[in-house]
Parts: sequence; C-alpha cells; structure tokens
Amino acid sequence: MKPGLLPFVLLLPLIACGEGGDGSPSDAQVSGMVVAPTSLSGLTLRLVRMGDPPVEDVWAFPADAGPEGMAMLQTMEDPLPLPYRYEKTAPDRTRLSFTAGADGDEEVYDMTWTSASQGTFEYLASGDAEPIPGSFQVE
Repeated sequence: MKPGLLPFVLLLPLIACGEGGDGSPSDAQVSGMVVAPTSLSGLTLRLVRMGDPPVEDVWAFPADAGPEGMAMLQTMEDPLPLPYRYEKTAPDRTRLSFTAGADGDEEVYDMTWTSASQGTFEYLASGDAEPIPGSFQVE
C-alpha cells in the first residue's frame, strides 16, 4: 500500500459511521438526544388529546409487550383490551396505533419523546381530516 493511502484507509470507517444505512443519524450523533424506547413492556401511558374538554386515555401494556399485542384501556369503567402496534420511527419518535370498534377503525399516535418519561404527539383517527395535538406521560 502506498503511504499516501494509509490516512484515508484509517479514516474510512469513521466516514462510513456518520449515518445509518437508511440515512438516519448514527448513535454517536444522537448521544445528546432523547431516545425513545423500543418497547412498551410493563409501561402505563397517559395520553391527553387537546380539546374542550381534553380527552384522556390511560393504556397499560403487559410485561412481555412486543411490537404488537393487546393493551388495556384503563380509563373505561370496565377496562377493555384492544390490539395495538408500536414501532420506533426515529431515535426520538415512535408510532403507536390501536384498532378499535367493529369496523376496525385505527387510532394513531405519532409520538415525539422529549424525555424518557414524557413527550408530545399528534393523534389521528380513521376519518379525521387533521391530526389533534396532545401530550403523554409514562406512569
């Protein structure tokens, strides 16, 4: 190998690590950023949608919760299990969706984690024209 190529070859791994394979920032680039959890296992989430009056839902996820499963809607008189899907869409963002009703309507929360225990979201239900903002907190 020529001596002039050695510095370039040594820097190549550093250059390659600048982004994830999908164009997302590497872990090193997000070290100061809040990182959303990859799972909701054992968590209880309080979701409050803005409105007059605000709408509040509390969801409990089982200890072995995976990316899909059943979560309990605890803000009903009789807690109701409903199917959910959870996916991490960016280091600090996740999407949580529930399927509800006889028609299989989907409710989607696009969440931005501002700390390990709270954040904001945009809520969109089947048939809604525009998303409704809100906030959430891990209990």
